[in-house]
Order: sequence, then C-alpha cells, then structure tokens
Amino acid sequence: MSTGTNALLAYGRNITTNVNPFAASGELAARGGAEVMPAWGRTLERRTDPESFPALHAALQSEAFARDDEPDDEFVFGLERVLDGVAALVHRRARGEPCSEPVV
Repeated sequence: MSTGTNALLAYGRNITTNVNPFAASGELAARGGAEVMPAWGRTLERRTDPESFPALHAALQSEAFARDDEPDDEFVFGLERVLDGVAALVHRRARGEPCSEPVV
C-alpha cells in the first residue's frame, strides 16, 4: 500500500475512532450538538504534556478549541491537510527527490 493511501486510511481511522464514538455516545445530542471542539481540547490536554507538545498546548490555551465549527468544515480542513501532504510527496517523487521512509 502506498504512503498516500496509508495517510488517508489513518485519517479516516482517526475520525472514526475519535469523533464518531463521541457523537454516538449521546453526549453530543445531550448538549444540543455543541461542545465537540472543547471536549476534544480537554481530551488532548489530558493525553499530551506541554513539554513534548508546546505548540499544541499553546493552542489549547487559546480560543482555538473554545467553540465548535461545523463538523463537515473540520473534516474537510483535516482531509485537505492530509491531501496537501500526499500531493507534496507525489511531487517530490516525480522530481526524483528522496522521500523519507514511513516510521512503522
């Protein structure tokens, strides 16, 4: 399987395992559909440490996770970033430039 395909599958798996269960749990509906990003921010804060991820924790302390965007907007934004990376990889390979090997 190609690196690009792996990246797309990983993104889809992340959405499925991290977003859908939260939505399906009823917690989202109980809150009127709001609070996905604030809940995600709290989860990231619990699962990461500021020394290893200083930029992430700076974002968590900002207003970036304070309110929800449209769920489709967030999915599309993330998918576009993955596809940007795949496009960059394709262009590098087309030019014959070395590409780093995926970490397994």
